[in-house]
Amino acid sequence: KTSSSFTAVSEEDSQKCIDAFIYKDALAIENHQRLPVLFCSYNFNPKSSCHQPTFCAQPSFLNMQFYGQNDIMLGHFLERYCFRSSYICPSCNCPMMDHVRRYVHSMGCIQVQLAEDQQKRSPEAGNILITSWCSVCKESTPNVPMSNDTHCLSFAKYLEQRFHGHAYKRREVSVLQDSTVQDEGEKCNHSLHRQHIHYFSHKGIIASFKYSPIEVWEISLPPLVIQLRRAKPYDTNKVLEDIKMFAQKGYEVYAKIYDRLAQISTEVESPKLISLKSLVNRDQMIFKQRVEIVQTLLTEREVNSRDINDAMLMVKRALAESIEVWGPRLHDAETQTKNSSSVDSGEVEEGSESADDVEENNGKGVSQAVDVIQSEKNNKDFFDKKTVKNLLSQLLPSSGHANTLPSPLPLHEHHTLPLGAFPILVHDQDLSSIISYSLMSNDYKKHLEIMASPQASGSTEAGSSPSVKRKNEAGGEKEDRENEKEQDKKGKSSHHIELHFQDSTTQFTCKVYFAREFDLMRNKVLIPPPGRFQTEKDSKQTEDAAEESFKMPIDRMASSSSLGGQSQKVPEYLTAETERVRQSFARSLCRSIQWEAKGGKSGSKFSKTTDDRFVLKEMTKQDVAIFENFAPNYFEYIHDCLHHDKPTLLAKILGVFKVIVKKKDSDREKSVLVMENLFFDREISNKFDLKGSDRNRLVDPTNQEGEIVLLDQNLIQMSWSNPLYILTHSRTILREAIHRDASFLEKNDVMDYSLLVGLDGQEKLLVLGIIDYIRTFTLDKRLESLVKQTGLLGGQGKLPTVISPKPYKQRFSEAMERYFLVVPDRWEGLAKK
Repeated sequence: KTSSSFTAVSEEDSQKCIDAFIYKDALAIENHQRLPVLFCSYNFNPKSSCHQPTFCAQPSFLNMQFYGQNDIMLGHFLERYCFRSSYICPSCNCPMMDHVRRYVHSMGCIQVQLAEDQQKRSPEAGNILITSWCSVCKESTPNVPMSNDTHCLSFAKYLEQRFHGHAYKRREVSVLQDSTVQDEGEKCNHSLHRQHIHYFSHKGIIASFKYSPIEVWEISLPPLVIQLRRAKPYDTNKVLEDIKMFAQKGYEVYAKIYDRLAQISTEVESPKLISLKSLVNRDQMIFKQRVEIVQTLLTEREVNSRDINDAMLMVKRALAESIEVWGPRLHDAETQTKNSSSVDSGEVEEGSESADDVEENNGKGVSQAVDVIQSEKNNKDFFDKKTVKNLLSQLLPSSGHANTLPSPLPLHEHHTLPLGAFPILVHDQDLSSIISYSLMSNDYKKHLEIMASPQASGSTEAGSSPSVKRKNEAGGEKEDRENEKEQDKKGKSSHHIELHFQDSTTQFTCKVYFAREFDLMRNKVLIPPPGRFQTEKDSKQTEDAAEESFKMPIDRMASSSSLGGQSQKVPEYLTAETERVRQSFARSLCRSIQWEAKGGKSGSKFSKTTDDRFVLKEMTKQDVAIFENFAPNYFEYIHDCLHHDKPTLLAKILGVFKVIVKKKDSDREKSVLVMENLFFDREISNKFDLKGSDRNRLVDPTNQEGEIVLLDQNLIQMSWSNPLYILTHSRTILREAIHRDASFLEKNDVMDYSLLVGLDGQEKLLVLGIIDYIRTFTLDKRLESLVKQTGLLGGQGKLPTVISPKPYKQRFSEAMERYFLVVPDRWEGLAKK
């Protein structure tokens, strides 16, 4: 026991000795006999032939001990580094006359510049002359020779006075000593070290020392959780005007239906026409009631813009459904009238279901087309594009009779799709609205329930792809490699959900990648805004024209149970909070607008949701395939950061989707990822896409419109005059986050990612986030890197942007250390890191 306790005490004492040696006492006076500064030097003359867009001396930390290490006498500094005309910069081989030297400490900067002495001062006995000029009252002090004490003053001490001696002012001089002194009221009372510029002249050269305050930025990393907000308040007058104009257009549609029926009734009067008139009266009454609901909501105090938007969509839906139904009805009635055929009341019902008959015929035509294509697989000429198109146009029936009723609704809007949890307007040109509709569909919820059930999930995986199974039995045993690939593909597909829906003109398909995993992640990351939400029961009532359901209170537990179809314990994926998150996310995705970011080199197309919360980025097929392999590790990493509250710079990907839009004359297929908008609710003045490379990383912002994304060399050029300074605590957080994220990406063989930086000048915030982090070092990237390293494509012998993951991580981390400069203060190095 004695020996063990002695060993423990010895280890404790040794640790204290190590800490005392490494971490100095922050309150000890001897530890403050120094001045830590950030020093750099650069060529500031753009007309010079030796001008280079880089620092001659990179910004670096310099610990100046008073009258000791890294210090020099003020006079010797001026004579050696300022007044020698033969002194050449060792980096760019240009005269130091064209350079700027910068010393940064605390919240200020001392800038040293050289110039020719235009006044040609002739100091006595070759001494250095000193003067100062007040930048506020524009007055100068007399030129006086530098004393021997000033000549021997520590240069670090002189800088310390400039940084911390802001209280020093000009001394009062009596009239007996200087008869030319100004009146007391006109004497300069401004700080000698803050408002005054100090000039030292010698041998026809003048050196200026100017103090200026610096802008220090705080950093803003992507939040671990994303707070969603309510929709912006609506403009009552605008909504009133919109509903008034649309109601008028709707009544005009119903008036034309009445006119058409009147024309038919003049020729023949039948029970069918009487039934049709009663039906149009009912439809017009429903439309009128929905218009009145909007007008009533506008008079209430606690109604938000979300409720107004839902009610407006229900009005448009009522009119769209009437146009879709009454076009074929009127056409059939007119045709039967011309043929003088009698129609009984039972036929009225048959005519009202004509749209369903058309859909059934469409389904038969599709299956017939598929059978023909399967039978012609061996014919090589068959797969000519024109041949396939002609065959499909012949086999697939049209959407029915031409709808002769004019519609005030745009053709790309689809209002008659089955209702989900709340009304969603689907634009066939807006992928975001299609995704939003898919996430709120009942089929999507049912698939999630199946995925959440282990038994159902196992049976689905075991029974999937029966055609492959029959093929294996007929063809015998295959190679193990092919079986592994097939099982791997089958396992990945079991994580995805494919949804299909259509109306009379368009077929939609939305494939949700890793549906269960993303749903769980969104439930952890997204925080819905306060307020109620709608349940499946509400949507069914709405579909039956019971609009009052928009204002009914919600029983959260009952609604959660109804989603699962059981009254037992509510599963996690059916809780009220989960449904709130799903609906809030879908509402945010309801509509997006195209967003062109100029300057970047990815060439990808972007769009942003109208609430500015999320960004949609198009993906190639290769990107999707890479993400399928990367996704499991990504989910695990984000979960670890959330669980342990670790800051991360990765801009969170909240969903990956593939959308297919098929019309009679066109097909469109796009894959997109949905990620958080890093610049949400920020006033960003400049944006930078930083990779840590200086090869072809310069954008010319002149003569360009729209949002411009600048690159690495643009940031370096800006750093000459306006560097991005951060404090020590910000550097610590940023360094740890970059190291953690870059290590994770390196393990997954990812490179070519970027740090997106936005400058919020109002809040003095650097908004940061890593983007484009799903690109692995595949064969095409290897070839690209090898070709660029040869120099055949230019690059001035610099390393290409695309290199292997390990050196990319190192270059990226080192560059971010250079781009964001840490401002040292008097406590630098005296605290534990």
